[in-house]
Amino acid sequence: MTPARGRVAAWPAIVCAAAAILVFVPTIGHGFVYDDHRFVEANAALGEPSILWRAFVDPSVQTADGTHAGLWRPLRTLSFALDRLVFGSASWGGHLVNVFLHGAASAVLARLLQRVGCSALAAAAGALVYAVHPVQVECVAWISSRGDLLAAALVWAALLVQRPGRSLVAWGLGAAALLAKEQAVVWPAFVFLVAALQGERPGAALRRAAVPAILVGVFVGLRHVLLAQPFQEGGLPGGAIGVVTAASMLAHQAWYALLPVGGVFDWQLGAAAGAGGRAVLGCAALGAIALLVPRCTRIATAWFLVALVPTLFVQLALPLNIRVADRFLLFALPALAIVVARVTSTSRRALPAAALVVACLAAFSLNGSPAWASDATLWQRTAERLPRHWRSRVWRGMSALGAGDVERAVENLELAARLMPDDAKTRFRLAEALEARAARTEGDAVVAATRRARDEYAAAIDRFPRGRQENRALLEPLARLRAIDLTLALGDIDAVAAVLTAWLDGERPDVPAGGVDLWNRDLERLAGHVAEHLDPQLERPLAPYLREWRLRR
Repeated sequence: MTPARGRVAAWPAIVCAAAAILVFVPTIGHGFVYDDHRFVEANAALGEPSILWRAFVDPSVQTADGTHAGLWRPLRTLSFALDRLVFGSASWGGHLVNVFLHGAASAVLARLLQRVGCSALAAAAGALVYAVHPVQVECVAWISSRGDLLAAALVWAALLVQRPGRSLVAWGLGAAALLAKEQAVVWPAFVFLVAALQGERPGAALRRAAVPAILVGVFVGLRHVLLAQPFQEGGLPGGAIGVVTAASMLAHQAWYALLPVGGVFDWQLGAAAGAGGRAVLGCAALGAIALLVPRCTRIATAWFLVALVPTLFVQLALPLNIRVADRFLLFALPALAIVVARVTSTSRRALPAAALVVACLAAFSLNGSPAWASDATLWQRTAERLPRHWRSRVWRGMSALGAGDVERAVENLELAARLMPDDAKTRFRLAEALEARAARTEGDAVVAATRRARDEYAAAIDRFPRGRQENRALLEPLARLRAIDLTLALGDIDAVAAVLTAWLDGERPDVPAGGVDLWNRDLERLAGHVAEHLDPQLERPLAPYLREWRLRR
């Protein structure tokens, strides 16, 4: 491709922005889903003036539960704080911002395609593939994916303005993208590839990418300093198995980029759910395209592979707790846009096919968006496709418990615990269900049911210090309270006295603001039982000390 000359038509950007907004505008009526609850809905820090500086220096303010291993996204956090300031606590405001942010990114990409030499019609065709692709469903319909949308929009803008006389602006936009989502570390590679699309020599393209590469290095160093755990647990197995797993993951991502049917929110999909067959089909499709039209796919293929470095190839060396995700393809989608734009530039007969592809992609996105309307719709859709999906089982268990169906709750949570035995939150939820079952049990079976619930709380306590555990700041102290209470109910007075005394001699847990009421309720319940059953046998009553641990909002 060669750089565009003369005045650039504005209509491709307008059309692409409008298409992106129209396809995803129904998501504005959706609620908070999954991580939205801890990143946005329950995050009290977003409403405090101190968020203006704490977002940059205190990673814990990103979440309501303090779980932030591997996460430092200050610009995303500030955008959530701005949502809170402008729209209040309603979910529609966050969804509205996501939709229009995606529209803006689509418009910028259309302009970028024109900048690298595509005609207005070809640029519109390519950017429309990006705008309505089903990969965008997870990115746009999930408020928590704001960082992906911000980073993409800023990187596309940085690439658009990257030219003599505007380097400082481009560098500032790229640096901001890094602060929105660490996936933007591929920005320097994109600078090189865009320069190549414009016909620059490799040496000149490398010089363009030098300062962005330095900024990425500074960002990675700063991130490492600020995060006690700069990476998450997980990762791929070593040796040949790890390489094969990575190949399967790449094939799944390639498959879904080329034929995005049947998407599911499944971070650990990996080699499961038919990904083995997709490995052959996905890679074969990429290979066929590269062989048939090598000139228009050489840079596009490089773009696709480079975009997956932070989320896929890095797992061969660094641990991540997520194998694959639709949003991981967001930075790779311009590769498809480049191919479509190039093909339609060289042959007007390809336009009807491109229009059909765009229409089909838009239909798939419209069909997939309702899955993200609520926790219920998301996990139900996931469970329908993968009955043994761990997170969907946890959700179904908690939903059943909330509806009073204790036996169904225990059944689902027991399976979830077997599927993911080291997840402390899952064991905690199972203990809750077992405690509810014990409360309904009569006769001689009460002791066994109570002991089992107590043992599951103990299992959760044992697992909370292991790696990244969601909602540890609240659930670990609650698990301790409840395990002590159930031990007291079992009549083991001496054990309770010893454990409780040791715990009270330590520091009071730092419970997140959103869990204060639950903490105070459980604390008061335990204090009442201690005052009734334990304190009469002790020289120093413990209930008053327990009540001193009550928290104020």
